Amino acid sequence: MRVFQWMMIVAFGFVALACGGGGTSGSGDGTTELSSEEQAEIVSAALSADQGGVADDIAIVAEAATGEPQDPVQSPNAVYNYSISVNIDFYDAEDNLQPGYDAETTDRIDYESLIQGEITEGEGYFTDLSIDNRSNFTVDEILSRTAWINGTHTNNSSYSRVTFVTEAEVHFELDCEFIVTDVTVDLDAADTFPESGTIEGTLFGSYERSGPFGRYTSTFSFHFIATYVGDNTAEVELDDGTIFIVQLASGSVQFIE
Repeated sequence: MRVFQWMMIVAFGFVALACGGGGTSGSGDGTTELSSEEQAEIVSAALSADQGGVADDIAIVAEAATGEPQDPVQSPNAVYNYSISVNIDFYDAEDNLQPGYDAETTDRIDYESLIQGEITEGEGYFTDLSIDNRSNFTVDEILSRTAWINGTHTNNSSYSRVTFVTEAEVHFELDCEFIVTDVTVDLDAADTFPESGTIEGTLFGSYERSGPFGRYTSTFSFHFIATYVGDNTAEVELDDGTIFIVQLASGSVQFIE
């Protein structure tokens, strides 16, 4: 088993989501239903690299499949305290355990990771994040140069920001597990964003917004399925039929009419 550990302070940037002006209905304390825009905000944070989502782990495991595990995707706008612990087992095409990566024979890796970090001085979309992500992936068919990733990813992170127009304070916390199914990455491509496959799960957590139009809170539970469609994007569908595209680097959202 190879064990990789990093401790680092990285530059991390954020891009605003293209969410509409609508918000959760209701006011005051209590439980309310999240709007499609708010659900999209939460899903994009859980998926995208710049917001510490599962794209970070997919990038690391794809690089590990080439024998060169890398740090997560980085952007230059916010100070970030980050820790990563990764355990990797290497196997040949006959499922024989190997002492380490071999470019000629390694065809599968088993990957476990813990990614944790705190952001307290973000200058972009989120100003305060507490990241706590774990992944358990199997990566097959490495010798074909198209890696197939299957497994699970859990997210127990929290996110805070101030909205750009109304200056409302938004905070949400996640508690969820995703199923990663047949996600493919071209190991010879310039980037490590998936080209196909799905991530599916139910997002649980709490959501709070307070500002000039009052304060409301919500506990939420909603299902989504994200299908990777290339061009560094995923198409996401919510249970109510809402469909939107997430940019996997920035987390920006475009709704499909």
